[in-house]
Amino acid sequence: MNILAKPSTLEITRTKIVPQSYFHTDISVKSNLSARRSRKTRLIYRAPAERQPISVVHMASSDVNTKDDRISRISSSIRVIPDFPKPGILFHDITTLLLDPTAFQYTIDLFVERYKDKNINVVAGVEARGFIFGPPIALAIGAKFVPMRKPKKLPGEVISEEYTLEYGTDIMEMHVGAVQHGERAVVVDDLIATGGTLNAAVRLLERVGVDVVECACVIELLELKAPLLPDLDGKLRYESEKRQPISVVHMASSDVNTRDDRISRISSSIRIIPDFPKPGILFQDITTLLLDPTAFQDTIDLFVERYKDKNINVVAGVEARGFIFGPPIALAIGAKFVPMRKPKKLPGEVISEEYTLEYGTDKIEMHVGAVQPGERAVVVDDLIATGGTLNAAVRLLERVGVDVVECACVIELPELKGRDKLGDKSLFVLVSST
Repeated sequence: MNILAKPSTLEITRTKIVPQSYFHTDISVKSNLSARRSRKTRLIYRAPAERQPISVVHMASSDVNTKDDRISRISSSIRVIPDFPKPGILFHDITTLLLDPTAFQYTIDLFVERYKDKNINVVAGVEARGFIFGPPIALAIGAKFVPMRKPKKLPGEVISEEYTLEYGTDIMEMHVGAVQHGERAVVVDDLIATGGTLNAAVRLLERVGVDVVECACVIELLELKAPLLPDLDGKLRYESEKRQPISVVHMASSDVNTRDDRISRISSSIRIIPDFPKPGILFQDITTLLLDPTAFQDTIDLFVERYKDKNINVVAGVEARGFIFGPPIALAIGAKFVPMRKPKKLPGEVISEEYTLEYGTDKIEMHVGAVQPGERAVVVDDLIATGGTLNAAVRLLERVGVDVVECACVIELPELKGRDKLGDKSLFVLVSST
């Protein structure tokens, strides 16, 4: 099945995966599920708050030209999948947009055009799909990228915000010191539904004195009527996890020219945090690299210089930090971006590969039809340790006939011998721990 086929109207029946163009106000997606409903979704931006109710700027507004051909290309590249992640839900899947390099570039361009002259210092991306759209925007406007993560995913000292879900609560975390009082931020995610996650991100940033200029999403589900102002009377939570003092590690590399000043800047922007995620582990933290726009751009540039003339069709990013580095590389070389995700995170039909962990096994998944036999791929992650995840990603791609040209990581831990797990597959890294 061609997942990028674009019928102008459709009915979703049973478990069919159906692409649909639906950003325009006169087009709705209809479902014959037990509770028949109509949905309308638009590319949106969040209007500046200034302590007033925040309005949603949609495709009919003057902020986005609905006659722009780019909007049609973007909208027609997104598909709707019924009954995911649970029955009755119509899931709006942006992975098909990522498979169209032109539509993906248009999406980033529209955001960049909006923010390039607004003195934005911070692009905050909400895990995990906000990691896909946020970094290319940050790089293009010269801002730092701040990942907003789920609990216990960030090492070091964090500040957190609790928010309400349909059945309980969850927490969002950000590194202490990642942003400064008075900085201007945009919060990025792929979609706004009930608004709880974006609301928590806004509150978290504003609590430390950041001016949140706007929230930016590709898709809005209008019928869910997300509350657009932070509920400052809601429950706030601050969590300061005191660990050991954080040191900066300087690294060396054998894969690139170590005399290149960019390598020194990249290596000096990476910090080591001891005893995370468990005692005895020295965690290599790339979030500090993301806070340095020059070092982040240098990182992407080095990968792009390596792959721009190698006829790469696919950049496959390993969840979740591979989502940060993969999309900017894919955009720069004109390749599609394929997310490799943990189990039950991708809607629709998937192919999976099991791999061994220290205490058990795990799986990595990819959409069926995302890649084609004969395509040339690079697999991207932030770090290679034992090599199990990268090896599984390579095997998964090769099972469907893809030529995996190379694996690419920012950091290598040589003492864990991850290269050995890859066999004869080439590995390119920028810095190696010493």
